[in-house]
Amino acid sequence: MSSAHPPPPTPQGSPFLLIYKSKRVIIARPASYEACYASVIQNFPEIPSNHKITFHTKDLNVCEGYLAQISRGSWDTVFPLLNSITIRDEDPLATQQSDRTAASERCSASSLPLNTSQPSDIIQLSFHHYKGSEVDVRVKRTTDIAKIFALVAERFNENEPKFVHNGNAVFSKGTVEMAGLGNGDVIDVYRTQRGGKPVIYLYAPSELTVSVKLSLVPQWSFSAIYPVAPIKHVKNEELEWKVRVKPNGELTELNTGLDVAYLFWEAHTGPPVPVSPPQSPIVSSLPLDVEVFNPSDAHLSDNDSVVISVDTITPYLDAAPKALGLHTEARTSFITYWLPAILKHDHVALRFLPQPVYEQAAPLKISPVPDVITRIFMLFIGVDKELLSQWPQAQERACHSVDFWKDVAGVDCTRSLDESLFRVLEWGGMEVLQ
Repeated sequence: MSSAHPPPPTPQGSPFLLIYKSKRVIIARPASYEACYASVIQNFPEIPSNHKITFHTKDLNVCEGYLAQISRGSWDTVFPLLNSITIRDEDPLATQQSDRTAASERCSASSLPLNTSQPSDIIQLSFHHYKGSEVDVRVKRTTDIAKIFALVAERFNENEPKFVHNGNAVFSKGTVEMAGLGNGDVIDVYRTQRGGKPVIYLYAPSELTVSVKLSLVPQWSFSAIYPVAPIKHVKNEELEWKVRVKPNGELTELNTGLDVAYLFWEAHTGPPVPVSPPQSPIVSSLPLDVEVFNPSDAHLSDNDSVVISVDTITPYLDAAPKALGLHTEARTSFITYWLPAILKHDHVALRFLPQPVYEQAAPLKISPVPDVITRIFMLFIGVDKELLSQWPQAQERACHSVDFWKDVAGVDCTRSLDESLFRVLEWGGMEVLQ
């Protein structure tokens, strides 16, 4: 989130924050570009030695909230204005392969639908994959855009990717011309990730009428809701359910008249832009160094996860949510929903997000205010057998008692299970696709 004004220059030797993926390290402010580079090498040994390292920021007005690379030539001017930088690394071999792929794709673009209409009826579109490769295609303005998207998705080996033009999603409906695309336009192609089946339970000691408002950061957009509720597009997407909560946990959604056991929502990710969360009643004052969960650019690391063989994961998937306060039905639904995706891998790394971190991405406002809100959100990613050596701490951590997740997530199980209180429980998760 960009500041209204750039911070004043800070003295050499003051604390400075280095950010690499989900890892944050505070160092003494380096005196030069070379000193900063050396500190990165020292503090982030997980970055391969042959990778190119670059520095980025979004904390200056000129960045307009977007992450921008700091060039070597601008370092002396820009660096004194910053209190942190984001580190990116790039495999030079992968970059060379991407360049070769892009050239190959441009040469073979004729395999996509071409037409023999007059030249004025034919336009060229350039599809840029988020990993670097490109596909240029020539099509009629009247071509069904869904067919083009399907062929581009197949070329990039993506399942239902998201297409973005000038920061706005392009939907696969109508023709190229109806989508507002013209000759020379660039369409960015991103992998879609799904926030899977977050469900919200409400429990009250006596019958209660409740408003449940849910907002999303721009990196998420609602893909499914039940009971159906209108989605408002203000600054971000948001919706509101009005429900009557019964002492036995049954809910009646007042706008639809439906009786349900819980409120359900699901979201798809969009382009990986910086997170600027909407206001939240729970996250009213977060530390400056709090982790930021960006749904479209989520990460797991050896420092925050456990790595488990899928052959032994089922007991863990029951024990960890139980320790976090999920009752029997919630745990059963949690396991049966995620198990098919997990079983596609030999090993998975998983973690449960701290509640304030998750709350930034999907702020929940409930009125009247509950006595206790418990929001459990799991991230997981498949880990190939040959990469297990990169996860030594996560494998060792998997042997510990699952109770440590209570401190990580920040749950109070005593209050969350107290039937005399007005309680809210939510569980959800997302597979991080590589």
